[in-house]
Formats: sequence, C-alpha cells, structure tokens
Amino acid sequence: MHRLKSGIVAGLALALVEISAHASPILTIVGGQLVGATGVNVDGKLYDVRFTDGTCVALFTGCDDPGDFAFTNEPAAEEASLSLLFQVLTDAVGQFDSQPALTNGIDNPRYGYVLTPYSADSLFTWASAVQNHAITGGDTILSPFGFVKTENTAGWGFVTYAQWTPSQVPEPATVALLGAGLLGLGVSRRSQFRKPATLQ
Repeated sequence: MHRLKSGIVAGLALALVEISAHASPILTIVGGQLVGATGVNVDGKLYDVRFTDGTCVALFTGCDDPGDFAFTNEPAAEEASLSLLFQVLTDAVGQFDSQPALTNGIDNPRYGYVLTPYSADSLFTWASAVQNHAITGGDTILSPFGFVKTENTAGWGFVTYAQWTPSQVPEPATVALLGAGLLGLGVSRRSQFRKPATLQ
C-alpha cells in the first residue's frame, strides 16, 4: 500500500513538473491591445513583460548601466526575444502574430519591432529585436539591433520596447516541489538569425 501511495505522489509530482514547465504566459490585453504578459519562461526562469513606447533613457533608468536591463548580454536578450516570439506574439489567444498592430506601440499592420535592450554606449542602445511580421513565416530575430537611445519611439508605429522584470509567479521547479509536498501530505493523511541591423 505504501508503495502504491509513493507511486501516486511521484506520478502527480512529475505531472506538475510537466504542466508548470509548459504553462502558457498570462497575456495582459487592454481594449484589444496586447500590453504585456506575466509568467514568460526565458531559459527556465519566469519574467513579466510590458510593451511600452518612449526613449531608452526614460524607460530604462538612464539607459547607461548594465543594471538598467533585465538581460545584460546578447545571447540572453536573444533568448528573451525567442520567448516572446513563441509564447506571447502568437495567434493562440488573439491574433498577435498575424496582426502586429495589436501589440501596444505598433500601428503598422504589416510588421513591428519589439526591442529587448541589453547594453548601451554613449549614443546607441543595443538590443535583440523581434520582427513580428503579418506574413506567415516572416518573423525573425534581429541581433544586435542598434538604436539611438534618446530617440522617442512614441508615435512611430513600428517600434516598441519590451520591459522585463522577474515574475512574481513561482518558478516551474518551485511549483512542482510545493505540489509534490501537498500531495504527499494529502496521501499520508488519507491512510512538478539574422545579424547586425540598425534602424535608419
């Protein structure tokens, strides 16, 4: 009987791991516009993201220090862009892949750029960019993507920034461990691309 209970707990814990590791982010949609998402899995860690217009200087605390960015190197920023492409900018909940203009800050119906900055010098922000294209198969990751850090993207209609913060949603492994512990307690009482591009 104890072996059977242990097997049930182990099986349920593995199921929780599988479910939490593949859980979809929760999209934030206001007036039909995608303004962000919570619980985006970037290389095994969960982040929240907001899509906002403005300058890098205004949006990223001066845009002059590595600590201003959630991701501080090109490979990490590319991972974040890939997560946006496959988890957020999709047609699963809304038409956020086939209709780029539904993402906050993007008005162009054909394509838009979502920038994840990771570094800056005296003039440029360096980012990884998702080019979200209305044409099926037209989406790409552009990295590094150079952008004048004092330029204001508000009103441009084809560029928006991704502002990332660590998520308050528990990490997949934590959810699985908590679930396994609760399940164990319950059972015992009953008897887890493309290369350099610069916007001109």
